[in-house]
Amino acid sequence: MSGSLFRRISRYGVSAGRDAREDRLTEICAALFASARCSGLPRHVALSWLTAAALQHDCACADELAAILGDEDRDWRCEVRTQLRIEVAGAIRRPDLELRFSHGEPDGRATSVVFWIEFKHGTTPHSGQLHAYVQAQRARRLAHATVLLVAPRDDIPFDPVEIPAQVPVLSWQETARSLRAYPPPDDVARYLVDELCAYLKEEGLMDPDQLSPVHLVALANYREALSTLDRVCDIAAEEVSRRWNQGELPGRWPSTGPRSEKSARWWPYPSYPIGGSAPGVSDAWSWDWEQLDDSASVLLDGRPGVPCFSVGMAAEVKDGAMATLTDAQRAALEQAAFSLLALGDTNSRNYEYVWRIAYPEEVLAGRDLRSQGDALASWIHDGFLALSAALRATT
Repeated sequence: MSGSLFRRISRYGVSAGRDAREDRLTEICAALFASARCSGLPRHVALSWLTAAALQHDCACADELAAILGDEDRDWRCEVRTQLRIEVAGAIRRPDLELRFSHGEPDGRATSVVFWIEFKHGTTPHSGQLHAYVQAQRARRLAHATVLLVAPRDDIPFDPVEIPAQVPVLSWQETARSLRAYPPPDDVARYLVDELCAYLKEEGLMDPDQLSPVHLVALANYREALSTLDRVCDIAAEEVSRRWNQGELPGRWPSTGPRSEKSARWWPYPSYPIGGSAPGVSDAWSWDWEQLDDSASVLLDGRPGVPCFSVGMAAEVKDGAMATLTDAQRAALEQAAFSLLALGDTNSRNYEYVWRIAYPEEVLAGRDLRSQGDALASWIHDGFLALSAALRATT
């Protein structure tokens, strides 16, 4: 393995144009493919990709590559590279992952099978990148090569303009199924692959083994659970308006259409209590508390599928509000158990946050909806008080 796993997944700088989840996933997969502990794993997965690709009618080369790579009499080696730098039509492109399989022939020649894989997780193919990869492979006259796209099943299909006819579009879910079928050489390899599968499951990129009784119970109670959670939040909002200050109309994302598993609601409030004054902070900050249906939709360390609450303030990245906080304010906020979540500290590309986070089981104490709503309101009110006190800190 080239470098530690932790080094690999932390190597990229943060920017508004990149999705950290995608980079982390690329590097984790590359680390396991490159590990001597997981002997044969990249070839196993590559052959499964080719099998799936052969089912797509425009992917005629898949059978040819599978016949070559499937030759068990060859001593295949695999070179793994990420963010391969190529130049196409004067522009620099970077396929996420290259797998280059090779073996020596008796006459000294070498046979290579090359995969350029574009991983997607939260983004879509763009700016003709896949067309550029195909063009680059042709320009390099790679005799046995293909470009593959691996993406979440729910995101497929993509804009057909961005997908060349000869590029197979494969899912993370079928890739995870292939990983599960990998025969590990030892317990260490099994542990590593199991951890990768667990990560894919946490990211929503792996199918469950079966529809279990637990799933059926969850489905039966899903609507009632959402309705009950909404009622608790409405009670809390009314109580916060009474204790802190009159709030504005709540916001909702998505603003139209049916509620999705990634939905969020937020309740904005003035930055000062009834009869009080605003602390010294940029007007770009909006004071609110939020309820996320899926904590992992925003939080890097969120629990996928589990809702959470936040209290604090948010600002659009473009407003640069985070930079307006003084050192004293930052220290006071952290002392008061607030997290300063700048660009790259969450899965949001548009907002920065100063937040306290809690999960329902941590704050919804009480035997009925009214007492649970009051408990949530107390947590929110305490958060606003602590936020106000921290922001009044001076240098």
